Amino acid sequence: MDETQFWELIDKCRAAADGDSEKQSNLLARDLAKWPIADIFDFEDIFRSHINKSYMAELWAAAFVIEGFPCSDDCFSSYQE
Repeated sequence: MDETQFWELIDKCRAAADGDSEKQSNLLARDLAKWPIADIFDFEDIFRSHINKSYMAELWAAAFVIEGFPCSDDCFSSYQE
């Protein structure tokens, strides 16, 4: 799996979930289960790379402005609308 396939899968599941983040996660897990194991590991590597990139002061500051209070690591990484 490459970056393009990663985002195509994310976008497909997001569109099918119609704004329901739990449904999106379930659809993603279901679809990923159909991929070869090597691609699943590639997906995880790409996902973790993006998560690691999100740990930046500017993004945390935006979360503070939006939420009105400092976010913990758990709150920041598990925020769902």
